[in-house]
Amino acid sequence: MSFEITRQELLKQANELLVKYNQTKDPEYKAQETRIRRIVADLITLVGLGSQNLQDITDNGAVTTHPINTGGITTDYVQLDTAATPTLAPGMFSWNPQEGTANLRLLGNNVTLYVGQQEYARIVNKTSPLVNLLASNYQVVKVTGATGQRLSVKLAKADSDINSASTLGLVAENINGNQEGFIIVSGTIGEINTTGSLQGETWNDGDTLYLSGTTFGQLTNIKPSAPTHTVIVGFVEYAHINHGKIFVKVDNGYEINELHNVNITEPVPDGSILRFDSANNYWYNYTGWSGNVPVGAVTLTFENGILTNVA
Repeated sequence: MSFEITRQELLKQANELLVKYNQTKDPEYKAQETRIRRIVADLITLVGLGSQNLQDITDNGAVTTHPINTGGITTDYVQLDTAATPTLAPGMFSWNPQEGTANLRLLGNNVTLYVGQQEYARIVNKTSPLVNLLASNYQVVKVTGATGQRLSVKLAKADSDINSASTLGLVAENINGNQEGFIIVSGTIGEINTTGSLQGETWNDGDTLYLSGTTFGQLTNIKPSAPTHTVIVGFVEYAHINHGKIFVKVDNGYEINELHNVNITEPVPDGSILRFDSANNYWYNYTGWSGNVPVGAVTLTFENGILTNVA
C-alpha cells in the first residue's frame, strides 16, 4: 500500500472519530482522533513529504488553537466547536449551548447577538433633557427622528400617542447622550433585575410587561386602562434579581381611529357614537342621534347623542 493511500485511510478514520466526538462529546473519540493525526504527521516527516499546500497542512493538523488569517474562505459549511468557551471580542462567532445557536459579539464589546433569536438596532441617544441610558435599567425608548444615518431615540411613556406610538425597544448597553449604542428590538435580554423591585412592583415568570403611563422609560406589569395607552413591550421569561430575562416583543396597539375601516372626524364631540356607512364601507363618528335603546330590563333614552333618561 502506498504512503498516500495509507495517509488517506488514516485521515478518513480521524475524520470519522471527529464526527463521533461532536455527536457524543465522548473524550475517548477525541483522544483517538488526535493520536491518528499525530501518526499522519510523523509519517509525513519520515517520507519527507512536508507541507507543500493548504491541503497538506489541514490534513496533517486539522485542529489548531492558533488564529488563521486569510483573505477569504470558501467552504461547504462551518462547524463551530460546541465545547469551546472562548472570551468573545467584536466580530467573533462561538457556539451558545444554552440558547442553542451561535453568538456574535457586536461593536463595543458589550452586547452579544444570539443568531436567529434576537434583533438589535444601533441608535443615537437624543433624550430630552439629555441623560445617559443605562443597560441595568433597560429603559424603553421610542423613535424621534434620525441622526447621522441612525434612528434617534428618547424615553417612551404611555400617557399619549406622541410619547408611545413609535416605541421601539429596550436599552441593551450604556449609551451616553448624543452617542450611538444598541437597543434590543426583539428577543431575549438577560442578566438584569426582573423581580419588579426597580419599578416598585413584584414580577413573576410569564408576566406581561407594559409601557408605564407615569414614568418615562419604565415598564410595569399592571395593565393600563384608558386613557393610558396599552403598549405591550414584552414578557418576563425569568424573574431574578441578577440573572433575569425579558422577551421583548413590542405591540403598540391601536386607537380606534387607526383602524383601516374607521373614519373619525376630530375633534370628537361628547356623546358621539360609531355608525356604519355601507356606501363607503367604513365606521364613522356620529353625533345627534335620538331615540330609545332597550338594554336588558331598562331602556336608555338619547337626545342628540346624549343619554337623558334610564327607565
